[in-house]
Amino acid sequence: LHRHISNHPVVIHPVVKHPVVKHPVVKHPVVKHPVAIHPVVIHTVVKLPVAIHPVAIHPVAKHPVAKHPVAIHPVAKHPVAIHPVAKHPVAIHPVAKHPVVKHPVVKHPVAIHPVAKHPVVKHPVVKHPVAKHPVAIHPVAIHPVAKHPVAIHPVVKHPVAIHPVAKHPVAKHPVAIHPVAIHPVAIHPVVKHPVAIHPVAIHPVAIHPVAIHPVAKHPVVIHPVAIHPVVKHPVAIHPVAIHPVAKHPVAIHSVAIHPVAIH
Repeated sequence: LHRHISNHPVVIHPVVKHPVVKHPVVKHPVVKHPVAIHPVVIHTVVKLPVAIHPVAIHPVAKHPVAKHPVAIHPVAKHPVAIHPVAKHPVAIHPVAKHPVVKHPVVKHPVAIHPVAKHPVVKHPVVKHPVAKHPVAIHPVAIHPVAKHPVAIHPVVKHPVAIHPVAKHPVAKHPVAIHPVAIHPVAIHPVVKHPVAIHPVAIHPVAIHPVAIHPVAKHPVVIHPVAIHPVVKHPVAIHPVAIHPVAKHPVAIHSVAIHPVAIH
């Protein structure tokens, strides 16, 4: 098949182990080994076409960089390589000198956050004005409503919004993305776990914030009037935790571990 398409001899590349062209005009002038030019070679990990034009080894990252137009980053328009961890195309940031990838939304270079291990923005205009560190702009970390970058909360270890308009309007502290409900949450000043502060996360009946129950692991009400007057723990407002007859919130009994009514 390869001979039928390329019309010249091929050999197996000693490193990537797939067919490479042996035609003299496609030998790389620096690394001195054959370059693959088969048009239908799909990368075995990222499942997209690999560079099939002459390639070279990046002088810093030490892995192959694509020189073929179809391997050029569709946004940044410069050579890309496969990131050794994220397994998707990356480019070398001209300042930070480490692999970066163009964010599909904000359209500027990103780098890997040294703690969160996902892409972070390296552009100076997206540095947090107070914390002075990069903000994460991973697609799943973009705030779904405010459409601005989020960072990793130093305590709860999940994305938090650091835009001024994303600060809690009352508590004045950062809000985080709830890992299940995918809306902003804040840390309750007493129970110390995430509480929902987005309008769509308000309890549909009691109209107050919700938090994650530390035992039952589903949303619980933390409004003062929603605390059970005897067992002193939050009440559950998960749909499956609503009492099917009385139609009001139920809480997890601290001993029996099943829903209890607090009407």
